[in-house]
Amino acid sequence: MKELIKIEKQEINNEKVNSVNARDLWIALESKQDFSTWIKARLEQAYAVENEDYGVFHKTVENLKGGRPQVEYALSLDLAKNISMLERNEKGNQIRKYFISCEKQLRQQQSHSLPQTYLEALESLVESEKRNQALQERIEQDKPKVTFANAVSGSDSSISIGQFAKILKQNGIETGRQRLFNYFREKGYLIKGRTKDFNMPTQKAMEQGLFEVQEKAVALKDKTILSLSPRVTTKGQKFFIEHFTNNQGAVVE
Repeated sequence: MKELIKIEKQEINNEKVNSVNARDLWIALESKQDFSTWIKARLEQAYAVENEDYGVFHKTVENLKGGRPQVEYALSLDLAKNISMLERNEKGNQIRKYFISCEKQLRQQQSHSLPQTYLEALESLVESEKRNQALQERIEQDKPKVTFANAVSGSDSSISIGQFAKILKQNGIETGRQRLFNYFREKGYLIKGRTKDFNMPTQKAMEQGLFEVQEKAVALKDKTILSLSPRVTTKGQKFFIEHFTNNQGAVVE
């Protein structure tokens, strides 16, 4: 498969993850906007959270007047897929499918990366023992905590989809913020497609009491806009937890 955008390991929230440089994505998508305006708008539209969905770093660029820092963004693959979809054109769709293919290849490579020598096998064993020890320590630390369902049932307020994704992941359900957004859209709980209501709860989800919309005034340089964010209600949290636990916690892309 031809490489459209370079994927490399970058540190986001103290964890090395597969990511892409936002500027490379901007170039590949052939956006007509300047990079700074484009990335800020896309991060806001995707409800992206810094140090969770993306990381910010500075790169020195050489020119005739000397070096100057340039702001760069390392995007998780989930966020890069979501931003590609936000372009709402064929190029965005093409790039999103490319990322999905890359993820499949990476998973296949990881599943076949068996040790080839005695030294590699020994190193793998040491790493496995370290992980097992860390897991046992985590289990001991988590013993005083209440169970997953009880913890949520004690909640009396709605939470953001990002917060809900964290709760799910902390309790053994493999997901992330962008993946959960994708799941809710594909299952008809959030609006998808080319519409100003993208990522807002569908009429069905609102009538079921699973989501609500939070309104917040955001002050910009020369005006104030109304920002709308979908939130999972207490009823919605219980509903989806029951669904995920009954389905072994699987969250599809």
